[in-house]
Amino acid sequence: LVRTALAFISVTGLSVLRFQLGRKFGPKVSVSFAVVCCAQFHLLFYASRPLPNTFAAVFVNIAFAYWLQDKYTHMFSILAFAGVVFRSE
Repeated sequence: LVRTALAFISVTGLSVLRFQLGRKFGPKVSVSFAVVCCAQFHLLFYASRPLPNTFAAVFVNIAFAYWLQDKYTHMFSILAFAGVVFRSE
C-alpha cells in the first residue's frame, strides 16, 4: 500500500513537470518527455521504492515545473526543502 502511494506520488510529480513542458514548449515536447520517461526502466523501477532519492525526485520535478513557470521563489524553496530533508546525510 505504501509503495503504491509512493508510485502514485512519483508519477504525479512527473505529470506536473510534463504538463508545464507542454505549456511552455508545446505538445510534441510533452509527448517526447513522456515517451522518454516510460522508456527508462530505472525511473519506473525506483518510483515506488522508499529511498531518499525517490522522495527528493518528486520535489525536484515539481520545482522544475515552477522553474518553467518562472516562479523562482517557489522553485528555490522546494529545492532547499528537498535538499535539507532528504539529502542531509
